[in-house]
Amino acid sequence: MKNGTWISVAALIVAIVAAIIAFTQRNPQTPATTPQEEVAAPAAINMDDLVGMEDQEKANLLFSFASTKAYQFTWHYETEPPAGFYEGNPPHGGILRTYMNNIAYDAVERQLGTFPPGSIIVKENHMPGDFQIDKSDDSRVVEGFSGNLAAITIMAKISGYNPEAGDWFWTKLQPDGTIDAAGKPETCIGCHGTVSKNDFVYDANVSGTLSRAGN
Repeated sequence: MKNGTWISVAALIVAIVAAIIAFTQRNPQTPATTPQEEVAAPAAINMDDLVGMEDQEKANLLFSFASTKAYQFTWHYETEPPAGFYEGNPPHGGILRTYMNNIAYDAVERQLGTFPPGSIIVKENHMPGDFQIDKSDDSRVVEGFSGNLAAITIMAKISGYNPEAGDWFWTKLQPDGTIDAAGKPETCIGCHGTVSKNDFVYDANVSGTLSRAGN
């Protein structure tokens, strides 16, 4: 190959590289989102943060936490219902799945009588849809169900919040975060008041006084 040809090829390569550099400078790539930016919701709840908040803010923070689904991997199933999905009762969904944090779980295991401040119970309310629940036994276990979330109900015990109803904060949230109820709903307190001797909580027998299935 003649010298002139080599010079032409080299000049072409230089021109291509220069064009690529110029294009990159005009069209910078967007940096990849970091894991911290992707998961803005808290992986845990600081109960001190809830104390000074309005009820709507409390509900929003609890939903922000619940939306991460971290509780499904780090918390315990509620102690009395079957682990995993189980048949529910009104006013919750036809199929439920209930979790409690370490504070609540330890209170039940130790039969403390009441749940300490900081206890949180998350109940997933699912609708069966076309799924047929096996009624052949009374175990309440639901097998083969993949989930159809309709709402999330959360109880969080905040010291001094509402002594007349066990200091529980209640909230019901739709899957998109819409708040159906928050604070001291009369319907929640009225229903759970039937188990006030068990600190207003169905199923998780913290007091040793429960003798029937709850919701």
